[in-house]
Amino acid sequence: MSWWQWQQHSYLSAPNGQLNRDTMVHVQSSRRDGANRKSSRSCKWINPYVIAVFFLVCVAFNAGVFMGASMFRQEALPCVETSKKEPERRGVDDSQIEAIVQQRVAAAGIAQVDKTELFAAFDNGFPESHGINRGSEEAFILYSGTPAMPTDAKLQRKIIYDDGVGVPVTDVAKATENCETLNFVTTQAYRGAAQCLVIAGHYESYHVRKWMRKKPGEELQLVGRGYQGAAKPDEFTPPKERALALNRERLQKYLNTLKDLEQDLKPILKRIAKRKTVIVMVCNKGQSDLLMNFVCSSKARGFDISQILLFATDDETQKLATSLGLESYFDKRNFDDMPTEEAKRYGDRAFAAMMYPKDVDIVWYKDPLVAFHDTQSPLHKFDVLFQDDGARSMRYAPYSANSGFYYVRYNPKTQYLLTSLLYHGDMIIGTGSHQQVLAALLTEHNSLFGLSVKVLKGEDFPGGFHFHSKSRASIFKDIATKTKLPYLFHMSWTENKDNKLLFMQQMGMWYVTDTCDSGKAHNLLLEGGTKVQSSEFTNTCCAKEALVTCHYKDKPSIIPCKDSPTIDKKNTAFSFW
Repeated sequence: MSWWQWQQHSYLSAPNGQLNRDTMVHVQSSRRDGANRKSSRSCKWINPYVIAVFFLVCVAFNAGVFMGASMFRQEALPCVETSKKEPERRGVDDSQIEAIVQQRVAAAGIAQVDKTELFAAFDNGFPESHGINRGSEEAFILYSGTPAMPTDAKLQRKIIYDDGVGVPVTDVAKATENCETLNFVTTQAYRGAAQCLVIAGHYESYHVRKWMRKKPGEELQLVGRGYQGAAKPDEFTPPKERALALNRERLQKYLNTLKDLEQDLKPILKRIAKRKTVIVMVCNKGQSDLLMNFVCSSKARGFDISQILLFATDDETQKLATSLGLESYFDKRNFDDMPTEEAKRYGDRAFAAMMYPKDVDIVWYKDPLVAFHDTQSPLHKFDVLFQDDGARSMRYAPYSANSGFYYVRYNPKTQYLLTSLLYHGDMIIGTGSHQQVLAALLTEHNSLFGLSVKVLKGEDFPGGFHFHSKSRASIFKDIATKTKLPYLFHMSWTENKDNKLLFMQQMGMWYVTDTCDSGKAHNLLLEGGTKVQSSEFTNTCCAKEALVTCHYKDKPSIIPCKDSPTIDKKNTAFSFW
């Protein structure tokens, strides 16, 4: 469950009175709220999986459909407007001010709008829904008082009073026309839990407190967001002493060398940056085949990769990158203890240690920077943009941002986001996933600083989740037939590097020749020494056309692979073509 707030800075910043994504801020509901302004108008949007209740009362829900008669009674729901000006501090004691604050109600009325229309009007960057969410096609907006409600008198009366037909339906523009603040709350019962949602008039909060029965029959207890019950692991626990100590050691080493690092990197960045943009990649020897494939496929498709800076974590990868014509940097002081081998499976020791230096399993179909640099694109207003990981597990909520490929616009918000991620190294060590920690920080920085986060559409930026999902096979049939090409593909959600190579080979994504694959490129460099030229090396190792080989009939392929075996044991009858 998460919380977002939209607010007009002033009528000057939004002269047409329309809420604007560019003016999204997060403010506290303090005693100064509403000073020198018109009557306070606050709206709260909630996902209809859970119908909100007022003043600490839970209401049952069934598949997200509003049940029974209207939740409002004329005599039970007073509508109170705040005064145009708060009283001056001088001569007013705390009890008087608290009495004024407490006059504000949690909700004085409710309206229903189409969720898709709402999300289009106010893009919070959420990932796409998986399938059809029955019962969640609508959203409910709660109003703090009549000043926040639509101007239409008939609609306003329906919003406040029970007219016998349930919650009134209206369009998003009309529903939000008088909202000075629009607070978003998204919620969904995790794995079908019997969940209740409380919305109470109180001191404003931008976090959700989770209470849960740890065992049947026990009292509700306060738990963290990652707690899923006694039989399942808690997704978020404080780092243990080992993680704290290891992080201190690594962080101290990094900070002690930071000035030297900056001095080394500044001339490199100045040399390769284009439109103030640099593409950063990290790789070790074990992933070098995938690095070569990215370079070879990019060269075959005519992409300019001169603005890439590769951080090599070992000397062999540094030499390989130079031979491929990449600008590279090897920091022996901080990367001396990094493993050189590839991960054998998801989550193993090498995988955990190489969380950053491994996401080179990417191929480009179109230059993604074109999409991000387009000032007319809706994407241009976001601070950070991520691929959709595909997982909808609790630890990645609410964005499910995949850290294999993402774009960051330089500004104070994003700079502090990445600084915070650096300082949370102990949590990364403890959880074994920097993506999980990054997901938590995205939510917190969105709430605290108004960091705008966008999760990209799978059809434009697909990953391994889409590759392995039979219901999304059309994305890859479009690639095979060249009907529609995405910007890129990231071979995530795959157990090990060997399988990644096989899947990429049959999907027409593989461009590394037999002479240089499986570590042979490093041997060529050892034999040739410093005499190996970049052009000579790439001509030897890079194919001009994709090298296609069938392996499995039940995985996407650029050509029919009907005579190949299946790899998914659960559904051996499925064939991609």
